[in-house]
Amino acid sequence: MVQVKGLTNFQITNQVLPIYAYATLVCTVLAAPACEFFTCKTIIIVGSFTSLLSLLLIRFGTSIFSLYLMEVAMACSAASSVIYQAYLFILVTEEQFQTMASFSQASGSMALFLSAELGTFSLKPSWRAHGYLYYILNKEHNLSL
Repeated sequence: MVQVKGLTNFQITNQVLPIYAYATLVCTVLAAPACEFFTCKTIIIVGSFTSLLSLLLIRFGTSIFSLYLMEVAMACSAASSVIYQAYLFILVTEEQFQTMASFSQASGSMALFLSAELGTFSLKPSWRAHGYLYYILNKEHNLSL
């Protein structure tokens, strides 16, 4: 962020990053009563949109204020993941909750891992991203590095 956005390490460490901690606290506290006025599905959908908004702000934002908004959007997204677990508890029986919560956490962790690895492969200058996509989609797996 220092080279891309033109910010200093002091600005990132002391001005941008603390916003997430406080915003997460506020969003998580406000998300539960919001489920009483709206449905859990609505809060989860809003959380999905705030996750997308945070990605757009980190990509296209140029000022420190856009990074503040990005941190708040990420906090709202994190709060919606808490609401998702509560919604999952409502949907399934008590005996199935542990299994369903484990499946949910495992699928989310696997998705994050795969997206990080695919992003790493696509950014390597010596490796071609289309070659890896061919490797993933091809059954023979004949890819030369």
